Amino acid sequence: IQMTPGVYRVGNPGPDAPVLLTVNFSLTFFTLQGYLEAARVPCFMVIVDTEGLSVLTAVAAGKLSEALVAESLKKFGMESEVSHRSLIIPGYAAPLSGRIEEATGWKVMVGPRDAADIGEYLEKEWKH
Repeated sequence: IQMTPGVYRVGNPGPDAPVLLTVNFSLTFFTLQGYLEAARVPCFMVIVDTEGLSVLTAVAAGKLSEALVAESLKKFGMESEVSHRSLIIPGYAAPLSGRIEEATGWKVMVGPRDAADIGEYLEKEWKH
């Protein structure tokens, strides 16, 4: 089951809110969303179209790429939503971090591999 690609809001995020990238595999989406809601950190979730593949599978299959990320940030208008240019990517997408930075001009932060750790990660790492 796939989510529709786009920007999803958790809480009422403002211009300083974190931007988290993930894939359109529904289980990944709902798991991350649940942990973000539990953490009570307003944020933006940018969901990219990996044909419903998980992060690890999408990276391995080349479905999650820097071009897709750059295209999605532009298409969904993220530059007008936030005052910063920082993007948090899933831990399993870490091998793409440098290429995503080059393709987007955004600073890439590598998040945890396990969504259960996202609240603690944001508390420690998000300083905007």
